[in-house]
Amino acid sequence: MYVPTGRGHASLQRAQEADLEAAGPLESALAASDFVLSVRPPHAAEDVAHEVLTHPFRGAHVEVNASARTRRIAAAYAERDVLMLVPQPPAYRGDQYPTTARKDQ
Repeated sequence: MYVPTGRGHASLQRAQEADLEAAGPLESALAASDFVLSVRPPHAAEDVAHEVLTHPFRGAHVEVNASARTRRIAAAYAERDVLMLVPQPPAYRGDQYPTTARKDQ
């Protein structure tokens, strides 16, 4: 199931090719779901997370494209008893991931 609102043409086409069911508005998708798998660009992840918080959703929210912004709002999710999972970037190995991890990680 996916929420087509706000998705670009290419995203909608990929969803159709994968035989995903369009859920209609976010509120309908949340009411029918135990978890949210959010695959949005990092610059949009925070908006999606805040939008989910405006609904009475109590499942788990997995934000695939983690950023510092999504980590900050994870605390707001904890206050509502909604689990938000934010994957960490890969561990730093030499110069393999210089733009996604710090040397001290």
